[in-house]
Amino acid sequence: MTIKERYQFIIKGGIEPSLKEFGFKKKGTKYKKEGTHLIYAIGFDRPWHNDEDRLSFSVFWEIDGKPDDLKNLPFPFLASFLFGKLERTHTHTKFMGFVIENNDPDWEIKDQEMIHFFKSITPLALQKILSIRTIQDVITILETTPKEERYWEGPTEYQILKWIPISYYILGQKKKAVNLLNGFLESLKNKSWQNGLEELRDKMLSGLKS
Repeated sequence: MTIKERYQFIIKGGIEPSLKEFGFKKKGTKYKKEGTHLIYAIGFDRPWHNDEDRLSFSVFWEIDGKPDDLKNLPFPFLASFLFGKLERTHTHTKFMGFVIENNDPDWEIKDQEMIHFFKSITPLALQKILSIRTIQDVITILETTPKEERYWEGPTEYQILKWIPISYYILGQKKKAVNLLNGFLESLKNKSWQNGLEELRDKMLSGLKS
């Protein structure tokens, strides 16, 4: 089997069955599921430096807002509410780089190990991701999850200061969003962060006036 064939075999045998069972459908390069308030996506990152003898990949997830909820905002927001590596959704599993190599004499065993790994973690990961059903759920996670317990890579510390007010704004709690930004600005010392939050606050205020 070629590198690409082995990769497809691992995806189809280890991850794809769970994705289909949970209602994900392939759209472009990702598998997506549309919920009542959010859109969920699972994708595969393959760095550009892969070649015919070596293929590395990771599996990531994203939770996005629906286009209709984001289209009339006075500020651009094209980012995912939450995103991270699939295996990070498990308490004792950190980021793993999955590698397939042509010169590995035990490739059949290792491919089966990867399939078994994905079969074991994917259903649990999807249950955790899909338990986030509303934008309010996202806010609660961002507001209450201690840094050492986070199972997502983003948003970052700075982005969280923006994402929480943005989420309240999307929910229609616009004054609360502005007040939150003002509160964050009072304690910030990082000048570039201050500038970013001030710019967001001013755009929110322009939306309140319109």
